[in-house]
Amino acid sequence: MGTYRLADGVQQDKVGEELVLCHPNGNLYILNETGGFILEASLKHNSQKEIAALLAEAYDAPFDTICQDVQKCLSDLAQKGLIKEEGFVEQAHD
Repeated sequence: MGTYRLADGVQQDKVGEELVLCHPNGNLYILNETGGFILEASLKHNSQKEIAALLAEAYDAPFDTICQDVQKCLSDLAQKGLIKEEGFVEQAHD
């Protein structure tokens, strides 16, 4: 799993504890505090495991369960066209 960035044209705004995402097609998506944390942490290039570890500690929840939830959240955001996974470009060696 790579790092993520907002998809082209997607805008975000914090409203209270929620994060509102506006897709270029006009659809609005509201993320609760946890979903917003996952998105913001992933945009700062934290790995899914790093994010899950922070949430598991904060909520005193099983790491494996949280890791699955983080993966599902990011997958859902990507499927909706809100985020894009950035690949790693390997440089040719001479």
